[in-house]
Amino acid sequence: MSEQHADYSRQFSWAADYCSRAEKCDFDVKKKLTERGIEIQTIEKIIAKLIEERYLDNLRYAKAFVREKFQLSKWGRIKIRASLKLKRIDNNTIETAFEEINDEQYQQVLNDLIVKKRKTIKDANAYSVKAKLVRFAAGRGFETDLIFHILGEIREN
Repeated sequence: MSEQHADYSRQFSWAADYCSRAEKCDFDVKKKLTERGIEIQTIEKIIAKLIEERYLDNLRYAKAFVREKFQLSKWGRIKIRASLKLKRIDNNTIETAFEEINDEQYQQVLNDLIVKKRKTIKDANAYSVKAKLVRFAAGRGFETDLIFHILGEIREN
């Protein structure tokens, strides 16, 4: 076996192990392999084989990412989308992954976040309170129109 083939096999085994520990996207794996000093042609071959053997799947990764960031971190779609774009995940994959989020649950999470945050704001000025809540929810990645809708519903109750 040639030295080059042995190195490819060793690097593929390392990458397969890396992908087995947690969902990864091809961007993450390329970055790690590049950091290890692997040539780009070898990286491309390793990535192709990882995809073929189902170690890597960007849709599977995006769905898991969406579920985790929404359910555990309470992020909105804007922040999730931006994070996935940084990982070079394409728009169609992101849109499909967003099917993991139930719209009613999404609104309820935003509602709960706003109600909880409102209790921590010590300000008598209603305009100032609203501005702080909007900034907070927008920072979490929720859509502005939905934030105002939820704030309107909360005020009515």
